[in-house]
Amino acid sequence: KQIFESDRIIFVEVSEELAQDYLVLVNDFEHVERFIGGRHRTFTLENEYAWVKEKLEEKAPVFSMIEKESGDFIGNIELMDPSETEAELGIAITGDKQDKGFGTEAVMALSDYAAQKLGLKRIYLRTNLENARAAHVYQKCGFREYKRNEEHIFMVKVLLPIKGDQMDYKTLFALFDSKAPNIDETVFYFRTDPKEREHYIGCIREEKKPYWIGRCDIEGGCNFETAKELFEAPVFDGRSLKDRWDEVVLVEMSGINIDEWAEII
Repeated sequence: KQIFESDRIIFVEVSEELAQDYLVLVNDFEHVERFIGGRHRTFTLENEYAWVKEKLEEKAPVFSMIEKESGDFIGNIELMDPSETEAELGIAITGDKQDKGFGTEAVMALSDYAAQKLGLKRIYLRTNLENARAAHVYQKCGFREYKRNEEHIFMVKVLLPIKGDQMDYKTLFALFDSKAPNIDETVFYFRTDPKEREHYIGCIREEKKPYWIGRCDIEGGCNFETAKELFEAPVFDGRSLKDRWDEVVLVEMSGINIDEWAEII
């Protein structure tokens, strides 16, 4: 059953008819499984039938990708653990369909589907540090890194518009990291501050150090080359915006009330 399509790909419901293709995909350790599973495990056809049944019963947003021209199986793409506002992206492409642009096309198409049909506000993902090719594809598709550890890079893509009460750290960081329009200047205060003193951050894209902070521990404010430096600078009573995010109350962006801001994006 077809759900949606892009220029070269038909996105269909998962199906037992494709179970053999799924089996080849997940057991391809060299090209696929080592990037998505973390450790090698051999799957059986019965495993794949059970997986299909589970996903169909859950009505999970997971889709098999079929190449329009050839009818060949390309791989699977999924929105995992969806909530009302966000979901985690997962994608696996067969070895012989890699390096043909299908990954970029699929991620962009699913992003549109997530925003327009499911009403999601953001998609996040994690990819192995060793999988630089995938990280590059995700960057091309609008994802921005917001943290990493010894094994993974964590990325997020904002699907605008988004309401002020749905703004979290990942979302705001992604907006700044991508130098999105209408983020200069952003006004906020810390809810733990009884005087509710306003602080300012922003991004002037044409500047050598585009990111700036006003009203902080440093007299006259400070400037940074990257969004990461801005969000992790310990200049708010010796702590960073990232560290104090749970205390942050956003007030305005670009002179517009935060709840109205998304309407002009």
